[in-house]
Amino acid sequence: MSKRSTATNLRIRRPRVNKKFYRLGLAAAIVLAVGFFAVRFLGVGQPTILITTKTLAVGDQLSAENTKSISIDEDDLAGKYLVELGQAPLVATSPIGPGELVPERLVTQSKLVGLVSVNLTLSNSVSSQVHAGNFVDLWSAGSSGFGDATPPRMLAAQAIVRQVQTSTVLGKTVASLELAIDPAYLDSVLAAQAAEDFITVVAST
Repeated sequence: MSKRSTATNLRIRRPRVNKKFYRLGLAAAIVLAVGFFAVRFLGVGQPTILITTKTLAVGDQLSAENTKSISIDEDDLAGKYLVELGQAPLVATSPIGPGELVPERLVTQSKLVGLVSVNLTLSNSVSSQVHAGNFVDLWSAGSSGFGDATPPRMLAAQAIVRQVQTSTVLGKTVASLELAIDPAYLDSVLAAQAAEDFITVVAST
C-alpha cells in the first residue's frame, strides 16, 4: 500500500467533550458574571451607610424621609457614622447638611426640645452665604402706622436654613426659605409676616 493511500484512509479523531462538564462550566461562568454585575453595579453585598437627603436641624428625628442608604467601597466608616436607622428613634443634636454622612456623635435617642419650621417668602435676594445648613438671623424693618420707618429689630437669632429656593416673578427675584427656629421666636416672626414687614436674613456671626 502506498503512502498516499495510507494517508487518505487515516481519520482524524477530535477529542470528545463531556457535555455534562461543559454545561456545568457554562453555568458557573454565568453565575460569576451575574455576581460581578450585582456587586459592581447594584451594590449587592457591599457595606452601606446613611446620608441625609435634606438639612437636619437640632431635634429633628431621622427617618426615611430625610435619610437614605448608599453603598460604599470601604467598611471602615462603621462605628463613626450611622449605617442604618435601627429600631429606636434618633434625633440630631447638631445641624447636618444635605448629602452628608451622619456622625454617630451628632445623634441621640433622648428627646430634645425641637425647633419649629417657618416658611418665608422674601421680596429681596439672599446673600450667597445663605444656604442649607447655615445659621442666620432674621431682621425686620417694618413701618409704623404713620408711615415712618421703624428701626431694624431682630426677629430670631441662630435660625437654621433648611432649604433655599429662588425664582423670578415679573422680572423680580423672589427667595423662598424654610427655616428652623427656636419656638420662643415664633410669635415675633409670625407677627412680622402678618404685618407684611420687610424681612431680611443675614448669616450669623
